[in-house]
Amino acid sequence: MSILQPAFNILIVCGCWIPPSCRTFYGKLLYAAYTAFVIFLLCSFCISQFLNVILNVRTAEELSDSFYMFIASILSCCKIFTLLVNHKAIRILSRKLDEEPCKPIDEQEITIRRRFDKSIGSITIYYTIMVMLTVACMILFSFLTDFGDRKLAYKAWLPFNYSVSNCYYIAYAHQIIALIGTALLNVACDVLVCGLLVHVCGQQEILKHRVMELKKEPRPDIGKIVRFHDYLYGSVLSVRINK
Repeated sequence: MSILQPAFNILIVCGCWIPPSCRTFYGKLLYAAYTAFVIFLLCSFCISQFLNVILNVRTAEELSDSFYMFIASILSCCKIFTLLVNHKAIRILSRKLDEEPCKPIDEQEITIRRRFDKSIGSITIYYTIMVMLTVACMILFSFLTDFGDRKLAYKAWLPFNYSVSNCYYIAYAHQIIALIGTALLNVACDVLVCGLLVHVCGQQEILKHRVMELKKEPRPDIGKIVRFHDYLYGSVLSVRINK
C-alpha cells in the first residue's frame, strides 16, 4: 500500500494484514497461524479478565480495577474481528484512493497528497510512540512491584495454580504480551480509520484544485470533474464497512 503505510505496518504486526512478502501458500498459511495465535492471546486474556470480574471481585475498588482492563481487552477483541471481517473492504477503499482518477496528475496535486500523507504519517508515529511509552511504563512498574512478589500484572481467573514457577512465568508473559497486543491493535484501528478519512479529505482538496485549474483551460472539460466527483462520492465513499 502506498497510502497509510505506517498504519498497515502496525496491522501486519497485529496479525490483521498479510504482508506483501507472504505471497506463497506456505507464507500465507504461516501468517494465518500467527493471526490465530494473536486472536487466541487476546481472547484468552479477555476471558480471564471477565471470569475474574464474575468470580473473584469482592469490593468496589477491585471491580473498578478489573473492569477497566476487561473493557480494554474486549474492545481489542472486537476491533481485531472487525478488521479481519472488513479486510476486503479496506483493501478496496485504499486501492480506490490510490488509482485513477484519485491519483495525482500534476505537481500541485502531488504536493497536496504528500501534505496529507505526511500529516497522517506523523500522527501515526507520534501516537504509537506515546501509547507504547505508556505501556512500557506500565510494564516496568508491574515488573518492579509485582514480579518479585509473584503477582500477576492484572488480577485474572486462571484454570491452574500460577504460583508454581513455570506456570507463573507463562501467565505473567501472557498478560504482558496481551497488553502490548491490545495497545498496538487500538492504535492500528484508530489511525487506519482516521487516516482513510483524512485521505478522503485530501481527495476533496484535489477536486477543488482541479475545479480551479479548469478555469485556466481555453476549452474546459467539465466532464472529467463530474466523473471524478461521481467516482469519489459514488464509488469510494460507498464502500461498505461491516460493524
